[in-house]
Amino acid sequence: MTFPFNAYLLAFVSACVTVLVSLPLWRNWCLRTGLVDDPGHRKIHDHPIALAGGLAVMTGLLVPTLLAGLVLWWQRAGGDGGGHLVIPDSAARDAGRLALLDPDSAFLLQYGLGRRAIELAGIFLGAFGMLWVGWLDDKHELKPRAKFAGQLLIAGLVAATGVRITLFVPSIIFSYAITSCGFSPSSTPSTSWTT
Repeated sequence: MTFPFNAYLLAFVSACVTVLVSLPLWRNWCLRTGLVDDPGHRKIHDHPIALAGGLAVMTGLLVPTLLAGLVLWWQRAGGDGGGHLVIPDSAARDAGRLALLDPDSAFLLQYGLGRRAIELAGIFLGAFGMLWVGWLDDKHELKPRAKFAGQLLIAGLVAATGVRITLFVPSIIFSYAITSCGFSPSSTPSTSWTT
């Protein structure tokens, strides 16, 4: 498998593994601290359910990203703490150093992360915002309008950082609307037409 598909696969698998490992830990923490959904007359469960899903998903987003950043930092440092940028076909391909990525892939990942740092920050801030809205809803049972307004505001802020779902339509207004409303290409039916 070649770059970038190997990086995408590694990101997906590491996020899944992180969520699977962290969910029981978050569940136990939620049960200990009382962050649970208690049974009631309108609920189908008969025992308290831990409200740990958002925490596990956030852990699955943060841990692999931080580890990938650490790998890229190590690669950039040349495995010796030097701190120079790895440039393909340079002297950085010394056989004596530990290379976690080939220099071409490391260069492309470093360049891409540097180029999209604002969007990545927007995604992380949006994820923290959605986690916060979810926590407020779990704790205080927000009214649907307030919850939707919070989610829409956060989605708008994420879109303002430059994150876009374009759906192949070259309109900035459409891309803001589709991004803020939470539609994605994978959740909407699509048809491909050829001319």
